[in-house]
Amino acid sequence: MADDLQTQIDNDTSLISLPKNTNQNDFSQMNIIPVAEGDIQSIICSLKTKDSSGYDGLSTKILKMCNSLISKPLSYICNKSIRTGVLLTI
Repeated sequence: MADDLQTQIDNDTSLISLPKNTNQNDFSQMNIIPVAEGDIQSIICSLKTKDSSGYDGLSTKILKMCNSLISKPLSYICNKSIRTGVLLTI
């Protein structure tokens, strides 16, 4: 059944696919734009102000109060994660 499905996918020209000679692991043309401190500040400012907190124990009210203090470290963490491909786990 899997072979039949693969054959159907290979023969279906209506599907969007990469050209056959394209190396799918070649990301040399990919342009990664770093996350700026101002981007983080804008995102935090756009959050609805609430006293309730999530699983991390932080409310958006607290995030907004310390926005200028945490935006630089958060942008560093985001950029490091993008560059290395490693996501933080809490």
